[in-house]
Amino acid sequence: TFPPAETVHIACAAGLAGDACGWGPIVVRAEAGGGVTVWDVLLAIYEYYRRPMRRREVERVAGLGAENRTVLTEAYWARCARAPALPGYEIERGVRRVDCLGRGTMFWGLWVTVNTDGTWQMNLGVV
Repeated sequence: TFPPAETVHIACAAGLAGDACGWGPIVVRAEAGGGVTVWDVLLAIYEYYRRPMRRREVERVAGLGAENRTVLTEAYWARCARAPALPGYEIERGVRRVDCLGRGTMFWGLWVTVNTDGTWQMNLGVV
């Protein structure tokens, strides 16, 4: 980043969960001195969505809309089917945050919004 920033917060309202699970923003911290890098951002996004969901989070997301359970389940099975891991490994690991994105798992981009209080907010888009 320029000027160097040690921490960046990325807002993402994409997917089924939105703010319903209280996950908060993606927090990016600089791995090395000199501020947050593109690598830091991409790694933080990956790690954020790779986290497993708790049963109560899955139930909350499924309860938000009539089709949510179907979208979540289909995304889970599709992800498990294309995983390069041993058969059954991903299935045993369970539902992850990325499954809330449904089929929209391609990176679209990042953009900045200037908030009314003068702070900047980075936003994540997926398709």
